[in-house]
Amino acid sequence: MISTQYPWHLLRRTILILLAFLALGLSDAVRGPTLLDLKDLVNADIGRISFIFLLFSIGSLIGCLVAGFILDFLPKHRYLILCLTLCTIGLSSILLPRCTTISLMYVVSFFAGFGSGALDTGCNVLILDIWTGGESGPYMHSLHFVFGIGAFVAPVLAKPFLLNVSTSDVHGNLKEDEPSLYNSSSRNSTIEVGQSGSVWTIQTLYSIIGSYSFLVAFGFLFYYILDLKTHSNHKDNTSDQNQENKTNQDRDKCNKILLTCIISLFFFFYVGMEVTYGTFVSTFGVESALGLSRQQGSDITAIFWGSFAVMRGIAIVAAIWVVPSIIMAASFLCCMVGSICLAIWGQSSIIFLQVGTGALGVGAASIYATGLLWFEQRVAVTNKIGALFVLSASAGCDVFPIVVGQFIGKHPMVFMYVQVGVLIACILMFIVATLIGRGMQPQNIIKNIEMKEHNENQDIHSHINHAFM
Repeated sequence: MISTQYPWHLLRRTILILLAFLALGLSDAVRGPTLLDLKDLVNADIGRISFIFLLFSIGSLIGCLVAGFILDFLPKHRYLILCLTLCTIGLSSILLPRCTTISLMYVVSFFAGFGSGALDTGCNVLILDIWTGGESGPYMHSLHFVFGIGAFVAPVLAKPFLLNVSTSDVHGNLKEDEPSLYNSSSRNSTIEVGQSGSVWTIQTLYSIIGSYSFLVAFGFLFYYILDLKTHSNHKDNTSDQNQENKTNQDRDKCNKILLTCIISLFFFFYVGMEVTYGTFVSTFGVESALGLSRQQGSDITAIFWGSFAVMRGIAIVAAIWVVPSIIMAASFLCCMVGSICLAIWGQSSIIFLQVGTGALGVGAASIYATGLLWFEQRVAVTNKIGALFVLSASAGCDVFPIVVGQFIGKHPMVFMYVQVGVLIACILMFIVATLIGRGMQPQNIIKNIEMKEHNENQDIHSHINHAFM
């Protein structure tokens, strides 16, 4: 008789992974609203400081590849490896605002990206392995939901730590924000770390986030030691499932390869759009004709990640009753409404900027997870395919922020136009993928057949064993 008792020991490990993704969301999203303060620390312009995103993305790509190989060769040490990636993220967070030159910021950003890519790859695979043979959908949605929570909390947490400086309005007249935290005679002057003696600086902010990453790392170290003592057999179960999945890829091989390539490109554009908007919307508010303060820009970022996080939470429940295709269509519609509002009225009305940002956050929230679920219904997701998707997403994080960073200071509205173009490209790619996916046998039917055959074989072996006992 099959036990229906809930596996609480697996839930505890899942909660630890969720806490790790919260740290990932915090560390990834905090650079956006603090970008101008980082710029002032090393007396650089926006174009030069934006290269930290390029180095971060390159590090993320390499971290994804390295983690994929290491985790496959050393499965018993995966918790230790994830512990080290969290330590890398934590140390990079603490060091970034303490760099005295922009070159050092580039180096630290690379290692921060390396840890981020490794943690992203490792945690996504780990949560699927933990719930092998069970329903992993809600837990995968929860993983992306928690990342959204971290991305939302980051700009809210950053707001009191941001530097208040004099900015100029659209007519070139100076306007004063609140009294400056540092002694700064002009916006472009070099700001010395700790000049005011106050603890309300981004150095303290990044230290808080880094310390949290170290704290979560101890949880992974605990489970690593625990697994060494109990000699878990998790590796054998994972290998058996991977071997079964390989037999499902003989039919419709060309269509599956083509569909995989299209969805990889889809994730490249989508993640590029998501990360770029969350990173630069604060800078857009300050540099555009609206002339917002840095604190107001941080509020706009919080609206995006807040609506993003809330919708990811709703998607956990919605996915139980609504098929992925319907969720994807609703997400595209919401994104398009928000993008059009931003492209038309983004720099002329703060209300439209806020509403458009919220609509874009709601629409973009569930696209990645829904895309994975939609793809999984048509193609068996192997470790290689999962790594390809992560690499495509990381490449989007690499290309889009560095491109946008080159012109957002002088031509802010191009930022909004790019969002519309990327969204249209994503819609077209998903339509093509849907046409290709028609006629392919759903994977849930294949899995049910295989599960039925597996259970029948077990019953036969059981009867034989009882007959000879």
